[in-house]
Amino acid sequence: MPLLVLFFYSCKKDAGEGGGASISGKLFSKNFHSPEAPYTEDDIEADKKIYITYGDEKIPDDDTRTGIDGSFKFSYLRKGTYNIFTYSLNPASASDDSEIPVIQTVEITKNNQQITLDDLVIYEKADNNGSSTIRGRVFVKKYISSFTFVVDSFYVADEDVFAVYGREFGISKRIRTSHDGSFEFSNLRKGTYSIYVLSKDKEMQTSTNIPVLKEVKITANNQVVVMPDIVIAK
Repeated sequence: MPLLVLFFYSCKKDAGEGGGASISGKLFSKNFHSPEAPYTEDDIEADKKIYITYGDEKIPDDDTRTGIDGSFKFSYLRKGTYNIFTYSLNPASASDDSEIPVIQTVEITKNNQQITLDDLVIYEKADNNGSSTIRGRVFVKKYISSFTFVVDSFYVADEDVFAVYGREFGISKRIRTSHDGSFEFSNLRKGTYSIYVLSKDKEMQTSTNIPVLKEVKITANNQVVVMPDIVIAK
């Protein structure tokens, strides 16, 4: 009898390849800098590596990449417990250089079982693989020293334009206006953006430049937001 028991356990198969079951899912992404912006079906994340571990293993046993529709699949699995995971920026952190694993654990209990995971959702930087654009122009009014009379006005070239992405502290990106005063921030995700240009203070409350700031909300992918002119004093 003891020999039979030993033989039985030696033939027991744990989680891993060699079966007929599969685990599939879909990967979506959100804006790390505006985590309140909801994700929708078109916020898929393509060409992102997804990992799987078998049972209690800590090191990935296999990996795959998401397709153009954000989907992935691990096939030919036996009964057992599996961890499916990828890496994301940490939405609980103020820094965009901290990553955490996003994990789902599932158990295959039947041969040929087909398991579909809940959505895997990660966070990416505001200007990483986004599809929307913010455009605008900067218009200058040149005043006499008392700021009581405009001596000239024009769309200004080579002027610094600053963007702050959502909750980020400090400047996220700086660009310069083109010859016609135009500027463009591209590859943006859905979220909130603060765009500003520095100006002299017409009220003469301070001798330092002050920001002329406008808030922009991107609410859809492939959106082009054309801002009203940003008017500054010189």
